[in-house]
Amino acid sequence: CQAEQHAHGRGLAHRGHSGTPAAEAVALDMKDNSAGQARTPQAAIVYVRLSDTKDDAAGALSLADQEARACKRADSLGWTIARVVTENDLTCSGKRSNASAYKQRKVTHPDGRVTYEDRRPRWREVLAALATGANDGLIVLDLDRAIRRLRSAQDLIDVNRATGVPIESASGSLRIYGPEDYDQATIIAWAASK
Repeated sequence: CQAEQHAHGRGLAHRGHSGTPAAEAVALDMKDNSAGQARTPQAAIVYVRLSDTKDDAAGALSLADQEARACKRADSLGWTIARVVTENDLTCSGKRSNASAYKQRKVTHPDGRVTYEDRRPRWREVLAALATGANDGLIVLDLDRAIRRLRSAQDLIDVNRATGVPIESASGSLRIYGPEDYDQATIIAWAASK
């Protein structure tokens, strides 16, 4: 996988991090992409997540393995990878924080609305990059690396509906190209949340 902004370092560096803070909430121009027009991404993101870096050290589900498998799938699809975004339990200061897809935080929006969002800043960055067109596709190893809650599935569906960006997984458990995939993604996310 040849990512233009790919850094091989692990640990404190978050590969693909642009240095700009991720949006608290991704606001989408909700134009309807009901045609579900598939296109081949020229600046896709590979997203890898590890809830606990101890698992990486043990080789249980390493970041390197997730990246290699996702990149292999991207290559087979003819996708061009622009960057790899890593979400792990190490903060920039080297302290541990929880990168689990199950951890959420309460967010109060300017209009007074309260939502609960995944406590994964790189994930929010990925959603913002897809929503704004900075990147045009997403590939993950497996469904559970991206979503474990219905809200996360809905975020991906909203991004696809608004922009048409395709979303894939190396395992085949996640595929969102258009409206025909929304129900399946929601059902799988619901089952994963149990």
